[in-house]
Amino acid sequence: MVAPAQELVAPSTVAPPSRPYQTSQQLNQLLQQGRKLVDAGYFSDAIALYQQAATLEPKNPRIFAGIGYLEARQRNFPAAAVAYRQAVALAPKDAHFQYALGYSLANLGDNAGAAAAYLRAVQLNHKDINAYLGLGVVMFRQGKYNDALMACQRVVAITPNNARAYELRGMIFGQQGHFKEAIAALSRARDLYRRQGYMQGVQRAEVVLQQLHQ
Repeated sequence: MVAPAQELVAPSTVAPPSRPYQTSQQLNQLLQQGRKLVDAGYFSDAIALYQQAATLEPKNPRIFAGIGYLEARQRNFPAAAVAYRQAVALAPKDAHFQYALGYSLANLGDNAGAAAAYLRAVQLNHKDINAYLGLGVVMFRQGKYNDALMACQRVVAITPNNARAYELRGMIFGQQGHFKEAIAALSRARDLYRRQGYMQGVQRAEVVLQQLHQ
């Protein structure tokens, strides 16, 4: 999950010797004001404050991740990707930041870049279901069906009743012409979605099933 901007934590109020107390106090004020704006739904105004905060604390990856989160919430994925790249550069071993970068790049259609970020995410966190699903999607888009299936299998191994994994598996099998396997996977996805009360997923699965039965 992308780290919410609300979870941004202000740096210690004890400033290092090279930073004046006034700067630290100003940073805390910017972060507090930014959180209030986020809570009120004023994302653009919050981003402006976090960008000011980033100039005061340019090595704080959580500030850049907060900017990326808010940009992604507004579907401004180019700006989100830039912010998450800065966060990843500062904290390359943070699986959440890697996933968020992959998500932003996937929404920009940069499937190869997204796959690389998702792969780093799952290497850092072997149980990151969302990263495996994202990896499966971008591999599917690139026609790398075996890799996409492997990602789905990993999700099912962690969460056996994951409807999205079965739905994606069905789409992959259908694209490969393995219609019997596709129908079985999509039927499973539909039933799981129905059990979860997620009717949009049920409808998606049924549309594809109808196409496969024709």
